[in-house]
Amino acid sequence: MWRMMTIISAMLGLFAWGVARDIPLPSGTKALGLAWSPDGSGIVLLYRGSEGGGVAWVEVESGEVRWQVTGFWLSPRSYPIAFAPDGDKVAVGALNRVLVISAPDGEVLATVELGERFHPLALAFLPNGALAVVVEEVRGFPGSLYLDTRGSTGELIERVPLGERNTPAPRPIADFSPDERLLAFAAGTDAEPGGEVWLVHLLDLKTGETRTWDLRELRPELPWEGLRTQIASLALRPDGGEIAVGLYSGGSDTPLVLRLDTEFDRISEELFPSPGRSFLAETLDYSPEGSRLAFSVRSLLEPIGPVTLAVARLMPEGSQLETLCQVRFFRECPAFHPLFSPDGGTLASLGWEAVRLWDLCPEALELPAPGWTFSFSSGGAYHPKGYGEWHVRLDVKGRFDVTHQVGDTVEPYGPFQLEPEGAAELWTLIQTAGIPERESSTRPGIPDEPRYTFALEGPTCVFRVELWAGEVEEDAALTALIERISALIRVYTGEEPVI
Repeated sequence: MWRMMTIISAMLGLFAWGVARDIPLPSGTKALGLAWSPDGSGIVLLYRGSEGGGVAWVEVESGEVRWQVTGFWLSPRSYPIAFAPDGDKVAVGALNRVLVISAPDGEVLATVELGERFHPLALAFLPNGALAVVVEEVRGFPGSLYLDTRGSTGELIERVPLGERNTPAPRPIADFSPDERLLAFAAGTDAEPGGEVWLVHLLDLKTGETRTWDLRELRPELPWEGLRTQIASLALRPDGGEIAVGLYSGGSDTPLVLRLDTEFDRISEELFPSPGRSFLAETLDYSPEGSRLAFSVRSLLEPIGPVTLAVARLMPEGSQLETLCQVRFFRECPAFHPLFSPDGGTLASLGWEAVRLWDLCPEALELPAPGWTFSFSSGGAYHPKGYGEWHVRLDVKGRFDVTHQVGDTVEPYGPFQLEPEGAAELWTLIQTAGIPERESSTRPGIPDEPRYTFALEGPTCVFRVELWAGEVEEDAALTALIERISALIRVYTGEEPVI
């Protein structure tokens, strides 16, 4: 029986880190795909073990297995899983077939035979109850993509051609929107059979209309010739307004993630320049509300590493990256197939030995909030004029801790208890300062310029921002916050702070 382990893990990142916990995999198995149940209580895992392919329901809270189905062959290229909207059944892609399984008890309700030449790439249950399957034809030259519509017993209702596949792309690509209204996929055309390395399509499943974008035209400066750059993965934002395109790069500094704006037909942002040769963004996933994008990056030259798992907060002025894991060897961190939970608060990822659940920072934070504290440091402990550095900390109950550090000497004051009105006023200024939305300064400091630190620490993560004093002085919200902190230090310590 599998058991849940809890691991507190520091996450290297620009602005946040948090809590991660592992669900160990059974000995001798390798997890290949996962899906959250619609209510977030369970995760379905597709894996390879001593008995061939297997699929299991794992309870998120306990780590216990509700059921397992084993003894089938897996596709060597893709491992799709999809739940019905009501959560009663789950479809699992296998070799040349799809298993439809009862979610409560693991009973195999139907085996959908696709045909000897066809592998499933993506699955979705349509609003009318039919099963939609994107299939790849793996024999013949060129190969082809099709969209199958299957009935409740697996019978083929319709097979629609989607496009051609004619190059050694790292993996076949297709992704349904959560409401099963849209399908994004990469594929060639009759005129360009090898176009799956640069052609992105969006199919409206209701109207049958298809829109196409040629990445060579949108980013002509990238080295598309000779397959030095090609599409490696796709994810469709839930509202259909954006497609995240993961790339394979044969060289350094090529972006590995593109954000394709489907409304204005443009690339709105490039993310994560390739750290070297033969890197690819292998999998991507949008959070349910579409404000975050998770992706994993790995090297093809070294199958066991290095790897990176990151979450981008998609901000209007440019995305911020939270690097959950960046290691030399894959064994050190489950980093593949990132997938957001239905409420967007947790990210699941796969490794050789475990499924890791990352508890993420909240998207919206209303202060004061249970379990959250604020801290500030004025950054002058070693200032040549001897001003020293003031540290303050505030919790939700109004406890106010103050210390003053000059060089290596630290003098504590308090702790003090703020009056409810004073604590509320300070929390209002902290909220107005918008610390979670800010980025730390990247410019060099001028001589003797203090570097201020603002931090919000919660149950699962920390927002930390470091800014030079000159930048803070130009910001009215931060200036008001510091002035109030200075006033409280004067009142409670009798000292005159220089901040």
